[in-house]
Amino acid sequence: MSKKTLTDQQMEAINLLVVGTMSKLQIASSIGVSEKTIYNWLNNNEVFKEQLQKSSDLFTESKILDAKNKLSTHLDMAIANIAKIAQDESNSKSFEANKYIIDRNLGAVTSKVETSLIDNKLNNSNDDEKQSYLATLEQDFESNNVIELDKAN
Repeated sequence: MSKKTLTDQQMEAINLLVVGTMSKLQIASSIGVSEKTIYNWLNNNEVFKEQLQKSSDLFTESKILDAKNKLSTHLDMAIANIAKIAQDESNSKSFEANKYIIDRNLGAVTSKVETSLIDNKLNNSNDDEKQSYLATLEQDFESNNVIELDKAN
């Protein structure tokens, strides 16, 4: 047998190792080899190790894709919920929801330190102070980050 090919037992061992629900002893028993043989394949057989890595990567990619597909079915609802929270001024998470929407669409425009200072300022202020501070931030953003198209040409 060529060193470049794997036996059916080795392929089955790889599949069971990737799934990760059985011990090496259980895998060895289920495919009819000793546990020492499994360890020899893992430590000394480069083709086995390469195929195990490839199979593991494919399995992980498959799980990630599956999770993304499942989550994407709830994306519209999640976006609607964030928008609803953002519009509810009585909700304590309104600011965070608005900030999330802005950051997702425009990118985070402040550093972590600035964000912490803003959060502290907003959390420790009354409603009038919050509105004033938000208006100041909005003006600063508009004056420093907006390019008017008719002036750009």
